[in-house]
Amino acid sequence: MFVERGFISSALICLALVGAPAIAAAEQPEKQPAVVTVTGTGSVFVEPDKAVIRASVLSTGKEAAAALTQNSKTMQAIMAVLRKQGLEPRQMQTSGFGISPIYSRPEPGKPHRADEPPKIIGYQVNNGLAIIVKDLDNLGPLIDRLAKSGANSISDISFQVSDRSLKLDEARRFAVADARRKAELYASSAGVQLGQPLKIAEAGSNHYPMQEMRMMTKAMDAAPPMAAGQEQLTTSVTIVYALK
Repeated sequence: MFVERGFISSALICLALVGAPAIAAAEQPEKQPAVVTVTGTGSVFVEPDKAVIRASVLSTGKEAAAALTQNSKTMQAIMAVLRKQGLEPRQMQTSGFGISPIYSRPEPGKPHRADEPPKIIGYQVNNGLAIIVKDLDNLGPLIDRLAKSGANSISDISFQVSDRSLKLDEARRFAVADARRKAELYASSAGVQLGQPLKIAEAGSNHYPMQEMRMMTKAMDAAPPMAAGQEQLTTSVTIVYALK
């Protein structure tokens, strides 16, 4: 009986020793493939084909109704001018309408009680209009007509590209080519061959438009010169390549 127990114990020990290497091998982490991660950048320069103008009319009056009537009359004249220039209703949108009181200010050198509330001496009405201009050759003359029709503020003139997404696709192709060039350079420098891409992720895209223009308008003797320039569209892509 004692011999049988010893025999069984010895067998179990042998099995444990034989199985130990297999268990240790199974617990070892899987060898990761060799890779190289690069980021490529691509840019294209495009000419804007439209502009967005924000023109507004500021009117004042002793009564809010009077200021509103004058403001509406001027804005109607401006919209009529835009229609004559061939602009469609969808190219015009009201932006930033408001009516606010005008308060009196204490006269310099005259005593003023701190608890005395300011008096309302009038009202001002501000009505803005966002205008999409597709004919850039007519942009300067159009601004001139806006000023002569009563628009006393023109701001945020920005140039835009209609097919921006299609142009950005071209920049994406440049970014992928730039990433491939870098990956091949690293692989050849390390003495290995470049394999297939394992992962592709867009890092982001940006556009750099011409600087916006802000101006207060008065009656103009001539149309102001306008230069649309170019817009830079840039995108980046990160690609993980396998190495052989």
